[in-house]
Amino acid sequence: MIVRAKITDYENSDWYLMVSHNSKKTVLPIKKDNDYEVHALTINDNGICKVLLLVGEAIASALPLFLFDIFDFSIPDDWVCKVFNDHIRVIYGPEIISKSPEAYSRIWDGEDYPEPMRTLMQRAEIRKLAYLDNSKPPANLLADHWVMCPICTESWEDTLGYPMVKCPNCEEVLRNPIAREK
Repeated sequence: MIVRAKITDYENSDWYLMVSHNSKKTVLPIKKDNDYEVHALTINDNGICKVLLLVGEAIASALPLFLFDIFDFSIPDDWVCKVFNDHIRVIYGPEIISKSPEAYSRIWDGEDYPEPMRTLMQRAEIRKLAYLDNSKPPANLLADHWVMCPICTESWEDTLGYPMVKCPNCEEVLRNPIAREK
């Protein structure tokens, strides 16, 4: 799911939010008309729907959905919906976030969260590979599921079939010659 910031109260400036980043509070700019990937949705006991965003390497606190327009309604296949009798009534997102209100809160409350954060960052990287970027060079096809980076000649097996692949050696993002139609 992708949302686009529509902040109308601050038309002439960027909107800054307090967010958690490496267990420290910091300020994160959310810019009008920029798109952000949603990593979870919640509904609290007041009926307010909020979104969890990952911007760079920082996670924004739960932000009210009314600050955004929904740009892409697609939901990842691994999202689950859990209902609780707590301040957070509904969590819709990956299991690492939606398993409990405490798990969700740990993600953005500034607590020590290296494993959930690493998992979210990996998910975000993989999802980026789902969108074709024709400006990138193609990887070389070696065999059935094997590709090679034309930059550093590293080869690896690709079983995901996304339109883009990332070289595990030089981290160059390349077009995937064995991408499957989604």
